Amino acid sequence: MRDTAFPIGLPKFMLTTMASGDVSEFLGESDICIMPSVGDISGSLNAITLTTLRSALAAISGMAHAWHDSKQQDASASSSTNKHNDKPMIAISMFGVTTAAVNQISDLLKQQGYEPVAFHATGSGGRSMERLIREGYFAAVIDLTTTEICDHVYDGVLSAGPDRLTAAAEKGVPQIVSVGALDMINFGSLSSLPSHYEVREGGDKGPMHHTRNGTPVYEHNSQVTLVRTSAEQCKEIGRHLVSNLFKGLERLAGDRKAAPIRILFPKAGISAMDGADGVWDDAEAREALLDSIQKTVDEHQSKKDAQRCNVSIEVFEHHINSSEFAKVVADQIVKLVSERQKRLCLF
Repeated sequence: MRDTAFPIGLPKFMLTTMASGDVSEFLGESDICIMPSVGDISGSLNAITLTTLRSALAAISGMAHAWHDSKQQDASASSSTNKHNDKPMIAISMFGVTTAAVNQISDLLKQQGYEPVAFHATGSGGRSMERLIREGYFAAVIDLTTTEICDHVYDGVLSAGPDRLTAAAEKGVPQIVSVGALDMINFGSLSSLPSHYEVREGGDKGPMHHTRNGTPVYEHNSQVTLVRTSAEQCKEIGRHLVSNLFKGLERLAGDRKAAPIRILFPKAGISAMDGADGVWDDAEAREALLDSIQKTVDEHQSKKDAQRCNVSIEVFEHHINSSEFAKVVADQIVKLVSERQKRLCLF
């Protein structure tokens, strides 16, 4: 059911004794509905298993009927002379600490006649976005919040896997990439932190803590703890981000021209926690991240045919959540989509 042969939206239902606990490996990036069977469904039927089976049957029946009805409505709409043209969709990645930016960008895109689709950068969100890009849903991508890279490189709990940031380049979809929330690695409860992030005892009050070597650690709530990425870690994160973009370009079909990739860097802060008003402002780490991105782009560009890569970097003195940066992002993605549509019309 995770296979692309079963598209997003097609009803998928699983009744299983394995529904308690971590089911992320079952779900992958798909929209499977999972229900615990409570009792084991092997052996004889009884009052408990019959109850859960009836509920499961009612659920999948309702989902199937809704799917069938929606297909009939779509068919009716497609045959109507007054059919409403679908708005081009633009994927955009977000996190709690970049929500302000995503809301502003989304409003600007809606005013221009586009339909933004937000994906929460929690690992599964990034994988879902990459899958739907590959399935051709989007006219463009705004990968504003690339924080899942931090978790992949430094063993956080919200990794989207090794292929994050490859799909748009691979499929020739124009994209804007930024560095939202690359200032943090996500973990579970404070007590679950790896030993090298063990917080020092005493001295810290409230949600902010520090490791023995001074690394800031923020206890967002009882289940979420954030560790600030250092300047050295940001160098590796920048290399990984750019390398994955070029990995996607390497997978681009030989007869296709690469779509533009615009890396936009907000120097004043990369999340609500970073910057002058944040709890862990670190200009040195941001500078290390920017320097790493620039150097890695230059290294890859020098090895490739200029026609096969179209990657550029622009630096702005804005905070990622500022209205100024939101306008830059929205204006640039609208321009990229417009240019792509003009090229397609030529053929």
